[in-house]
Amino acid sequence: MKTKLFISILMVTATILAGCQWEEEDYDQWHKTKAGRTAYLYMETNMKSLTNIVAYAQMFRQYIRQTTVEGRDSVNALYFRNIKILRERDLQHNQFFYNMLVKNEYGQILYIISFFNTSSTDWKIDAAVSSGDGKLYYHLQVKDVDANQWTIEKSWSDAKESTVVKSDSTDATNVCNRLSRTAFFMKNKPLTVTWSSYSDYPHFALKGEGELESCATPQLKLLYSITQPLEVITLPKYLDAKNIRSSDASQTYVSSYEGDLRLIAIDTIDRTTDTYDITLTYDEIYIKMNDIKEIWQR
Repeated sequence: MKTKLFISILMVTATILAGCQWEEEDYDQWHKTKAGRTAYLYMETNMKSLTNIVAYAQMFRQYIRQTTVEGRDSVNALYFRNIKILRERDLQHNQFFYNMLVKNEYGQILYIISFFNTSSTDWKIDAAVSSGDGKLYYHLQVKDVDANQWTIEKSWSDAKESTVVKSDSTDATNVCNRLSRTAFFMKNKPLTVTWSSYSDYPHFALKGEGELESCATPQLKLLYSITQPLEVITLPKYLDAKNIRSSDASQTYVSSYEGDLRLIAIDTIDRTTDTYDITLTYDEIYIKMNDIKEIWQR
């Protein structure tokens, strides 16, 4: 492990891990792949916003393709008990679009997802995602939404609102100062999504590569390449996790990943790099760096 890069990754994380779901104190601080695990968790946090948008897009596609009231009601009952779908008009471009408002169990809006060109098979999707990192905006251009395999030709995130999905902030400067130190901007090469009929809920394999760059200083860049398709399983988030039939289901969904990827962490100050080969299972993360192999619990 190169010292400067190790320090770079841990400085990015220094002020935020105390209250986060990854409790570093549970692990030996001298694990040689600790920085790689931290870098992966940054990548996963940001990737989940993207894959959640993809999952919501599939749910919405099933809804909008129904031709009867009964059909839409059945999809609505399965996916959208407490999610609002609104048909709106973009006056600037003189077109209709749909907004999906996703709230958590406390009524806070987590996602505002806007779907454009829904009568065609090629969609434009803009989304505002609120989290502990602040508010980020995701943009996707998706081809063949009625097919079993989607191509996400372009996808990226930034702090710039679209003409439709508006921020409640009027300060357009010092963007990174308004975001958490864990906030990353994402830019992907074309991604492939292959849908499975394994579950009523969105379940797909994801292939592709991309990069993430942190707002924090020292700046950290993460390059990822999926070497074995990531299996993404999306299920409802239940307030009573022990009872999957609970009537108190939240309207949010959570995803889990299994598969293989290569993650390259780059210190953008002096271009120092480290490469990690990562295998994900349901409950473990296998990380290989050079000749070092370690297993972490998820």
